[in-house]
Amino acid sequence: MTASEPIPAIRPKHRWTPEEARAFSLKGHAAIASKKLVQPEPLPEPKPDRTFSALRLARVRKQLKRIDEMLLTEDDPAKLDRLAAASSKLEEQERRLSDRSLPAVRKAVLDPGPKQRRQSFVPQFEPAPAPACGVETPTGGVRTIPPDPSKPQG
Repeated sequence: MTASEPIPAIRPKHRWTPEEARAFSLKGHAAIASKKLVQPEPLPEPKPDRTFSALRLARVRKQLKRIDEMLLTEDDPAKLDRLAAASSKLEEQERRLSDRSLPAVRKAVLDPGPKQRRQSFVPQFEPAPAPACGVETPTGGVRTIPPDPSKPQG
């Protein structure tokens, strides 16, 4: 086959004979059996480097102390704003480094007072009085029944 000849689009199908299938099956099972499943040894748990965290926490607390002192002596509103922003950022770092969680969020509980039920809008209809003598029709009207002439009226 040369480079100029087109590649045939349809390849002939090869059907495995039972003997070939059996041979390949035995080879596959032998390959699986030869591989031993070895459980890897668990890696040792890495020890957290507490020295860095402790040093960083000490530096952050020292900076917070300095900023608090500067806040007491400063009068310029712009500088006060910047110091307050820096203080809040340092407080967040200090909270995380000291492994403290955020305070729990509590919703304000309003005094419910006397409980009042909500009444949904449901139209209230008075029941229609029953007819003295008659039969209700399917549409809700009343058809009167004429008196029976064979029965005496009275």
